[in-house]
Amino acid sequence: WCTGAAQNALADAITAGAHVYLSGEISEQTVHLARESQVAYIACGHHATERYGVQALGQHMENQFGIRHEFVDVPNPVQLEEPSADHAIVLLPCPTATHSVPL
Repeated sequence: WCTGAAQNALADAITAGAHVYLSGEISEQTVHLARESQVAYIACGHHATERYGVQALGQHMENQFGIRHEFVDVPNPVQLEEPSADHAIVLLPCPTATHSVPL
């Protein structure tokens, strides 16, 4: 479980025996590591993967301590395209490895 820069934990997941890895980000270095280790790497987008955790934390704080919370969804202006809740980049260990597929 990692809340940021999870692609950096891929090597540890491989050592632990992971066959599939889910993250919000991917880099060229990670692409090669996933291919070489034959781990299916699923990059869902940073914004798309982080917004649910903070909402769950807010709900937990409200349930546990009575602290009111409100989630305000503000997309990241740095991303090249709008995140899509029904698509992810899936990297599979094959020569044509990067595909956009419906979830």
